Amino acid sequence: MANNISVKDSAAAAQVLKTTDTAGVHTPHHNVDSIAAGNNNIGDVDVASIAAGNNNIGDVDVASIAAGDNNIGNVDVVTLPALAAGTNMIGAAKDAGPNQTVTRTYTASADMQTAADITAAPTAGQKIVLMDLILSVGTAMSLSIQMETSANVLMKVYMAANSTVQITPRGFLKGDAADKKIQCDASAAGNVAITAIYFSEA
Repeated sequence: MANNISVKDSAAAAQVLKTTDTAGVHTPHHNVDSIAAGNNNIGDVDVASIAAGNNNIGDVDVASIAAGDNNIGNVDVVTLPALAAGTNMIGAAKDAGPNQTVTRTYTASADMQTAADITAAPTAGQKIVLMDLILSVGTAMSLSIQMETSANVLMKVYMAANSTVQITPRGFLKGDAADKKIQCDASAAGNVAITAIYFSEA
């Protein structure tokens, strides 16, 4: 038998029911006819060839993006401009990382009752910032860590004979005058050895 059979509708009119005939058994099915040339409609979704210059699908325009304009909707994903040297700003957070040039100076004396330099001079126009001090003495004494010229005391340490201490100030210890070295003044004669670790800062 041929595919498709005719049946009568309620008005007794003959209607063709599309079927597949397999050994005399008709199985109804949906027949997909060839789509007419130039008509690519399936349901209500038009997938016809998109006209030249118009690549709109719905309300999202995916046309070729003009040079320098990489906007999709309201999210701008344009290439970020090159960051200026020394500027690593993302949003409102900035972290350029540590950039100090750290210096270490060792000073020893058998008698530091006359103030002696324990750092070199800072970078011109800047101040010394002490990060660490390692102090050793042979006899009991106090050590005044002070500014060159003015003798302003930044810190005083009382030490027992034959003792060593390491001092790491929280937040560092910054000199109070630009272009001045840091000195140490001992309260008594005796061996003194000092290692100072520091950098310059405006």
